[in-house]
Amino acid sequence: MTTAAADTIRYDRRTGRLAGATAVERAGIALLGAITRVVPFPRVPGLTPLTRLIARLFPSRRDVVVTLGDGDLFSFPYGDPYWSVLLMPHMDYEEEIAAFLKLARGVDYTFLDCGANYGYWSVQVTSTAYGSHPAVAVELSTPSAERARLNAALNGGRFEVLRKAVAARSGEAVTVYGGDRHEQRSIVAEAAGGTVLEAATTVAVSDLPVPPAGAVVLKLDVEGAECAALEGAGALMDRDLIVLYEDHGNDPHHTVSRAFREVFGLRLFTWVSDTTFREIGDLAELSVIKTVRRVGYDFFATRSPFWIERLTGAGATA
Repeated sequence: MTTAAADTIRYDRRTGRLAGATAVERAGIALLGAITRVVPFPRVPGLTPLTRLIARLFPSRRDVVVTLGDGDLFSFPYGDPYWSVLLMPHMDYEEEIAAFLKLARGVDYTFLDCGANYGYWSVQVTSTAYGSHPAVAVELSTPSAERARLNAALNGGRFEVLRKAVAARSGEAVTVYGGDRHEQRSIVAEAAGGTVLEAATTVAVSDLPVPPAGAVVLKLDVEGAECAALEGAGALMDRDLIVLYEDHGNDPHHTVSRAFREVFGLRLFTWVSDTTFREIGDLAELSVIKTVRRVGYDFFATRSPFWIERLTGAGATA
């Protein structure tokens, strides 16, 4: 893992400028860009193995540092099958979440980035473009948490990183499962493939450092542990809390959304376009939205009148 600018490949998403790359690295990045322009990602399978193949044919052991905004930096290893999407200017990462966070830019809130991976959304939320909100990144995987700490350091240490597993209660020992895909690691064996990777200690959402006043945006990307994580939210559930969560395309029963509505009493919303959000009525609507089995879909859940008004005021319809 490198940190010095001279030792990294640098890419500016605002201008498309690539700097510091060797001819081999440039060829690999260009080929990946060409493929993603042809392949209608994510509807056609195979982008992950293709990215890995390109990284083998055009190898590098260096890091890529992407400029996201006005001096906001995010790093990942060259050839990373998940984060290489940031090298493609024609592709947007989790545009639903980006749309919501831009809508909430002027709100006084704390961001709890649970399942933070490399800390991408913590980098964004703490940036000027997104309103410079306080953020805490929580990641259960040791290598991913280390990368999140590097990304925090690249941005002046403006968010905290905790290497913990989010669960219903704090202080419990759990097992982390998963394979070589860092974005799919979990404390739920069935969600991550069942291979034991390491041990972790749990933290409840209610025990995360949150100011006593102000709204809370809770991003849950915890691979099968969403309901347990929300159980641990405690008194935060009675504040102006909104949950950004994933309901996977391979779940025809919409388990997470169903529990959030029926168990926790939350109202569910989906992003439509720009600043327009729509409330989910019948859960059967999710089957129409979730058309690709391999990917997760981002939704928004809240029972806070403040957030409901914010979403409906943005053009949502019941």
